[in-house]
Amino acid sequence: MSSSQRLKDERERLGKSQDAFAEAAGVSRRAYIEWEKGTTSPTVAHLSGLLQAGVDVLYIVTGRRDTSTLSREEAALVDNYRAAPEVVRRTIRSAASAWTEPEPEIKEGAA
Repeated sequence: MSSSQRLKDERERLGKSQDAFAEAAGVSRRAYIEWEKGTTSPTVAHLSGLLQAGVDVLYIVTGRRDTSTLSREEAALVDNYRAAPEVVRRTIRSAASAWTEPEPEIKEGAA
């Protein structure tokens, strides 16, 4: 996925308009649209403006989410996990891995 597509994904994730992102970056709407089209790219200064508006710039540039910008709820989950005894953390990891693994394929006739 291109950085221009990730820029658009991030804008949509935040529920913002192209005008709002353009304003945060300090550019015209037309310039912003060119970024989403992949015709041009934002500068570091533009990305800094987006960062100040709560945009995950690491995701736009690299495709990896910045996990240091957790919501309060997410941060509380991490804090609770870190404070839990190892047996509890092991159980949480086991349950969480079940959420990320694909469902097993069920074959017809299998009981």
